[in-house]
Amino acid sequence: MPELRRVSGEQAVKALERLGFVRVRQRASHIIMKKTTFEGSIGCVVSRRIA
Repeated sequence: MPELRRVSGEQAVKALERLGFVRVRQRASHIIMKKTTFEGSIGCVVSRRIA
C-alpha cells in the first residue's frame, strides 16, 4: 500500500469544508469541526501545528 501524502492543517480544513463540515470552535492549534447527518453528527479535530 502506498504512503499517504502529507497535507497541512489548513488544506485538511478546506477539504472538510467542501464535504460539508463547519468550524465549531478552536482551542490553541486544534480546530474542532462538525457535520450533521441523518444518522447524527460527526466530529473531527484538525491540528494546525506545523511539524
